[in-house]
Amino acid sequence: MLSVNIKSVCRKETDKDTEVISNIVFSIEPGKIYIILGINGSGKTTLIKSLTKLLDTNVFSTTGKVLWNNENIFLMDEYSLQLLSLIHISEPTRPY
Repeated sequence: MLSVNIKSVCRKETDKDTEVISNIVFSIEPGKIYIILGINGSGKTTLIKSLTKLLDTNVFSTTGKVLWNNENIFLMDEYSLQLLSLIHISEPTRPY
């Protein structure tokens, strides 16, 4: 089964000094479902996109490691990574 380990991941826009996410550390256990919640602008989408290499490396710089089955995703080709991941990003439904 697939294991994911995030080790001290930081992301920042290359033209700014402020980190968008800072020192994120956690593991994702196989067979479990995870939900990431937070207020607008708290880095949820940046975190998820960091786990799947969906952020433009010309705009964002990354430190730390994201390991899928102990393989660094930043060394994997995009096709192999896409075969391993399923990500759903949605906006909440608001009654008007």
